[in-house]
Parts: sequence; C-alpha cells; structure tokens
Amino acid sequence: MSRNRWETGAALALAAAVLVVLTCGVTAQAQVTIRTGKAQAQNFAFIAADVGVAAGIFKKHGIDLEIANFGGDARLVQAMSANAIDFALGGGPTIAFEVKGAPMLAARRWPTGPAPS
Repeated sequence: MSRNRWETGAALALAAAVLVVLTCGVTAQAQVTIRTGKAQAQNFAFIAADVGVAAGIFKKHGIDLEIANFGGDARLVQAMSANAIDFALGGGPTIAFEVKGAPMLAARRWPTGPAPS
C-alpha cells in the first residue's frame, strides 16, 4: 500500500472513530460523595460549604457534599481519626492536633498583606 493510500485510510478510520464517539453520546458521571466536617456550625469562615450546597455548585460539578457540624475542634479531630469525615474545616486548634500526631494533614491560609519576614 502506498503512503498516500495509507494516510487516506488512516484519516477515514479516525473520522469513523470520531463519528462513533459523537453519536454514542456522553454518559452521566456518577456523583462523588465527600464527607465534610465543620468545627462550628455557625462560623462565618466555614459558610462557603453551606452556600455551595444550597446553590447547587457542588452537584453541578459531580460532588455530593455531606456536611457534619461538630461542637469544636476536638470533636472534629475525633471524627477525622475515626475516618467519619474526609475533609475538615477548622481553626488554629485543629492544626495543633496535626502537630501532636493526629492522622491528618493541615493547611493554613496566610493572611492578606505582605508575607512575614
């Protein structure tokens, strides 16, 4: 088979594959469940999770967010240690538990303004 005929055959095969993919449609993606815990129910810093659930933002992106409210950082860390939640929203005391050996990773947001020197 000559090179020109091979290229034409390959182009036709590619076009047929694209046509099959486009006509079969896209199946709906399954919702991923993420269990989130908040140290306090009414803390303004953690309200973004509630707003995202109420507005349907997480559902739109395939995430089923389950929010559990706890009575402080200690109970939040207990839930993380028991593998009852996947993601936690807590304050400074929560990070202290990570330093003491709790089975979690902690991330801190730097305050706005210049970086500390």
